[in-house]
Amino acid sequence: MSKKVKCKECDKSMRWALPGKVTASNLDYAKYCLDAVKRSMVCGQTMKTKNIEHEQYCKHYCRESDERLEINKKIELCRISDLEKMIEVYQTCDEATDKFIDAFLETDG
Repeated sequence: MSKKVKCKECDKSMRWALPGKVTASNLDYAKYCLDAVKRSMVCGQTMKTKNIEHEQYCKHYCRESDERLEINKKIELCRISDLEKMIEVYQTCDEATDKFIDAFLETDG
């Protein structure tokens, strides 16, 4: 009898591409990507989106080596952390810019 396997441990699992920078035009998209990458992945065999913790019976399962699993986990945590920092920096700079503009308009008027 076969057993359930974790999709995130499969060699065929794929992760999301993340934005390289955060700007006013892609802030909402960056937040959406951050949410998606934290909770989902894609099966490279079926091309279906799955929850990261998803388990199922799968005939295409091919377990990654433990070393590769650890490396991928560290890389993914760094990617998520970098995007969180970019969003935070952009929002902080955006708030500072708004305060500067408000102060400038008050002294101008």
